[in-house]
Amino acid sequence: MEKRRQPEHRIIFEAIYDRASAGSISDFLRHSSPLSGRSLRQYFFKGLVFLNHKKSHSQAKLKEGDRIQVYGINEEQPTLSPESMPLDIVFENDQLLVINKPAQLAVHPSGSITSGTLANGIAAYFEEKGLKLKVRPVNRLDYGTSGLIIFAKNAEMQTLLTQATQTNRIHRIYYAVVHGVPALPEGTIDLPIGEF
Repeated sequence: MEKRRQPEHRIIFEAIYDRASAGSISDFLRHSSPLSGRSLRQYFFKGLVFLNHKKSHSQAKLKEGDRIQVYGINEEQPTLSPESMPLDIVFENDQLLVINKPAQLAVHPSGSITSGTLANGIAAYFEEKGLKLKVRPVNRLDYGTSGLIIFAKNAEMQTLLTQATQTNRIHRIYYAVVHGVPALPEGTIDLPIGEF
C-alpha cells in the first residue's frame, strides 16, 4: 500500500458513496464536495485523491460503500487572512452560517486568487465576533454565480451537512438570466457542462 499519511498531508474531504447507481469519482466530488473544479484537477494530478485507500484517477467508477478521501498539503492551505467585507447573512445559529454570495466573488482562495474571497470575509466576521472558528464551507458556487453558501461552525456539522448534500436532502435549484425571449416557454437542456 502506498504511503500517504505523511505529516504534511491532511484529509480535507472524506465521504462514503451510498448510491446504488455507478458514477465517476470526479462527478461525485464536483457535486458533493466544496472543492472547485480547478482544485479537484490539481488534486487528481498530484495524486491526492484516494478511492478505498488507493490513489484514484478522475474517471474511476464508484460503487456503493466506496470510501473517497481527498488529501491536502498543509503548505498549500495557508491560514486565511481575515478581510472585512459586507456579508448578506440569511441565517445563523451556533451550528451554521448561511450567506447569500454575490456574483463575481470566489468562495475561497484557489489558484491565482489568494485574497478577497468569501472565506476571507467569513474569517474576518468570526474574528470580529470573538469566535475562534475554522472557515468550513459545505457547498460552493462558481465565481460568477450568486446564491446561498452554507458554512458549518464545527467539524460535526460539516460532516452532517456534507452527508445531507450527498443524499439529496439538501436540494439545489439554479436560475439563469437570459437575453431576449426564448422560442419555447420551457425546456430541458441535458448536456455535459464540463469534464476532467
